[in-house]
Amino acid sequence: GAEYSDIARDAQAELLDGVQYATLSSEEELRSYQVECAEKAIQKRVQFWRGKGDADSINKALSKEFVGNLSGKISDRMLGAFEGWPLGSDSAKSLQELQEIAELLILKDHFLPEWFSGVVIAGFGEREHFPVLQHFEIGSIYGNKLKIRCHSCEKISGTTPSLVQPFAYTEMVDTFLYGIPLENLENLEGAIHLIRNMPIVAIDALKELSPDQRERLKQKTRMASEEQARKFSESVLIGCSRRYQSIMQAIASLPAKELAQVASTLVSLSSFQQRMSLEPETVGGPVDVAVISKGDGLIWIDRKHYFRRELNQHFFDNYFEDARAQERDDGRISTEQTGNAGREKGL
Repeated sequence: GAEYSDIARDAQAELLDGVQYATLSSEEELRSYQVECAEKAIQKRVQFWRGKGDADSINKALSKEFVGNLSGKISDRMLGAFEGWPLGSDSAKSLQELQEIAELLILKDHFLPEWFSGVVIAGFGEREHFPVLQHFEIGSIYGNKLKIRCHSCEKISGTTPSLVQPFAYTEMVDTFLYGIPLENLENLEGAIHLIRNMPIVAIDALKELSPDQRERLKQKTRMASEEQARKFSESVLIGCSRRYQSIMQAIASLPAKELAQVASTLVSLSSFQQRMSLEPETVGGPVDVAVISKGDGLIWIDRKHYFRRELNQHFFDNYFEDARAQERDDGRISTEQTGNAGREKGL
């Protein structure tokens, strides 16, 4: 239902953007334009899903069977999302593609944000001397089959002495590790292209130059701009790499208690950044911190409780009173057993 509603919103946005430029003189033309906008939004979304790889745990037969069993409910959600839109017998292809999207939602290795959760397992196996981390993304269950994505296993070793792995909201942790947001690194190629080509664009804008002069000037500036682009790219990438390596080296030498403080601080930084932005807060609240070591197992460093101790002293009084009573009972039973054994021995 949510996917169909998103497609309908895309179609509505397309309609509102285009209707002010379209010349619509009749209701029939408006209906035709609505159909065109809806078909365009549906086609864009179905192409998106077709381009995804198949999930490991789901096959095509299962997705078709599951959607077929729920075809009535799916049709209701489909028509509910496009209520008021002219989708009927004259839009059979669009309806068929909407039905295909329902199958692709199940079949493809892609999770909608509201349909999946993450599970991270970290610790030591019986034969492992260094910690291992395994990350799973878990979706819905279809016909007794769980849709799941298993990420590569991360292991600490002699060649990888430390690892910081963020999950869910990763922007603040990535910025801490690399010095700049990773989205800025994604824009690096555009900046390099600008450095290389802006001098050429400026030379082309000089109308008073002859073709020979323009070409000679381009050759001189092209080499200089290429060198500047290379230096800029290297300075950014090398700076990020050096920062990351220095942090990893520091983390590799920290004691367990300070490692726990690092993890707690990174979570707190992510929470603070989200509070300072207009985005929904997905990180926040009290943070549980634990350290897992080969010798000690799991040790809680900080753990939240659902009530405050100072306001609920009666709970602890009752708890310890029950424990003392149990100890008295255990002691009495042991004494009675010892006495019985003595009497039996005397006989």
